[in-house]
Amino acid sequence: MLETFPRLQERLGHGGQQLSGGEQQMLTIGRALMTNPDVLILDEATEGLAPLIAREIWRICGVIRATGISSVIVDKNWKHVTRVTDRNVILVKGEVVFTGSSDALRSRPELLDQYRGFEAGSGYRTQRTQRIRRGRKRTAKEEECLDL
Repeated sequence: MLETFPRLQERLGHGGQQLSGGEQQMLTIGRALMTNPDVLILDEATEGLAPLIAREIWRICGVIRATGISSVIVDKNWKHVTRVTDRNVILVKGEVVFTGSSDALRSRPELLDQYRGFEAGSGYRTQRTQRIRRGRKRTAKEEECLDL
């Protein structure tokens, strides 16, 4: 398990309370994997994490996929989700509005425009427009997170 999570191997001697939020997330995923699950469910696994740690979580999602463990990933970051999934579903208020492969989803940016409220290729979100209207621009950290 530690080969999958080299960052945790470096922190092996520390208690769980001394781990960063991202390291705690890795520990949670690792603990779930140790139960040999049929399905792993990740809900916003990278939400609020530093970009470097978020990239590591997405790398781990790819490793999990390669092992053949089925995963359900709920996340707003469609670029990363479509890199580690075979099938994608977009739900709006509990209704399925799209189901298809990652390639099919990437080839239909209008769906992302319609259901996410941002231009698919740009990474801009509706929140950005609202912030600019209110006179607040995104912080450098917010910009970096959008460019994951």
